[in-house]
Amino acid sequence: MQPPADQLAAPATTARGAVPPVTPPPALAPAPPVPGAGGGRAGAPGGGPGGGPGGDPGGGHAGERLSPGRRQRTTRQAIEASALALFVANGYEETTVDDIAAAARIGRRTFFRYFASKNDVAWGEFDAELARLRDELASTPTGMDLAEAIKVAVVRANCYGPDDLPRLRQRLRLLVRVPALQAHAMLRYAAWQRVVAEFAGQRLGLPADGLVPQAIARAALGVAQAAYGIWVDQAETALGACLEEALGLLATGLRPMPDR
Repeated sequence: MQPPADQLAAPATTARGAVPPVTPPPALAPAPPVPGAGGGRAGAPGGGPGGGPGGDPGGGHAGERLSPGRRQRTTRQAIEASALALFVANGYEETTVDDIAAAARIGRRTFFRYFASKNDVAWGEFDAELARLRDELASTPTGMDLAEAIKVAVVRANCYGPDDLPRLRQRLRLLVRVPALQAHAMLRYAAWQRVVAEFAGQRLGLPADGLVPQAIARAALGVAQAAYGIWVDQAETALGACLEEALGLLATGLRPMPDR
């Protein structure tokens, strides 16, 4: 979840979006979030795969066809906004794909053109976030300390504008409280770790699946998740600052940095 202004959020990327808070169902127990699972920046952050099975070229709700001039991102963001509103109001498990399609005024087939499943809606554009994280890692100076490079890249990849933070918080609260999404998160965790492990392996001249690159990637994921967890529950904190402090622990051997 890539492996964030208020800012960064996770390793993950093209759009800026790593969401103001909405109180989730109290019965759901919290769990660690995935870095970069953000959503909705001016280019759309954190998200899942962009297409799903069987889409009609423009099928709208009740036979309505999408306007040929409608941009894909506009439609995707409209579906996400409708889905998040329903998840918050009615609960994630209680909301169906049909409910989301009706609220967004599209058909089921159109929904699946943009999202492979309901789970993917909550993750936003996670694949794009991973691509952004990979680009940010690649752009760090080759002489920069490895831990510092990972910190800088993750923070930059998770840079969000003020208008995007409310939806980002909504997403993260869902991701850390809904059991179905927590189970789905393992695939996202693995993808985020892979991006960081590949970068670490390249810098160190080691295979990405070796012990050292894997340990670095998992440690980075862990501290990034801790930063997101604090940010989600503490509205007064800045996401970028949380990520920078948490990831900075890797560079200091897990010794807290002295107050500046």
